[in-house]
Formats: sequence, C-alpha cells, structure tokens
Amino acid sequence: MLAARPQAAWASLLDLMVIGDFSGPNVDLSAALEGGIDAVIHVASPFTYDTEDNEAELILSAINGVKAILSAAAAAGTVKRVVITSSFATMFDIDRVQMAAQYFTYTAGDWNLLTYDKAAHPETSAVVAY
Repeated sequence: MLAARPQAAWASLLDLMVIGDFSGPNVDLSAALEGGIDAVIHVASPFTYDTEDNEAELILSAINGVKAILSAAAAAGTVKRVVITSSFATMFDIDRVQMAAQYFTYTAGDWNLLTYDKAAHPETSAVVAY
C-alpha cells in the first residue's frame, strides 16, 4: 500500500505491520502494539475454500482474532481508534442470489442473514459460511 502511494500525504504517518496467525484463543498481541501506536486497522480474517470444520477454521478463528486485536488495543493505552473492515460477505445473502444476479444496489439495509448455527453446519460450504 505504501509502495503504491509513496507521495501520499499520509505515507509518513502510516506504518504497516503484518501479524501472523493470531486466531487461536488467548493470543497476546500486546507486544505488537507497543511503541505509541494510536490506531489499528484490521483488514483480514482467515479464509479457505477447503474447510473440514467451518466453526473451527473460519468462525472461531475470526472471532478470536478480533478479540485479540481489541484486547491488545485496549491494553496498549495509546490506541484511540480501531477500524475493523469486512468483506462483501457480510451483506451478501445467498438466499437472494437471483436478485443479486440482476442489477441490484446494496444499501445499509442489506445484511447476510446467515446464522451462526447454519454457518457452522458441516453441510454448509466454506464460501457461504464465510
């Protein structure tokens, strides 16, 4: 991101850090947020098409990752802002795929109605569970 925009006014104000797998329970990210970091942007959750257990591989790892980030941000004492991005999957309702095939403008009123139980069900594909 920085390499693509070296002249951007904000380039000198942004440090990017990739943190490896932090999706397990009780992960401590506090060391990663030391040094006066004042904002955190979380832009990714684990995803794979080849899951054997949606709950363990997609759902819980995403939940644990966000919890770890929020805990570390709170513990840092310097973080003023946390931004958590998501994917289009939060809005895309697989049951409305016919509507989506046509021109359709998504709004803040459109959300994926998939339940936790359905996403975790062994017969639900990883694409739908995500």
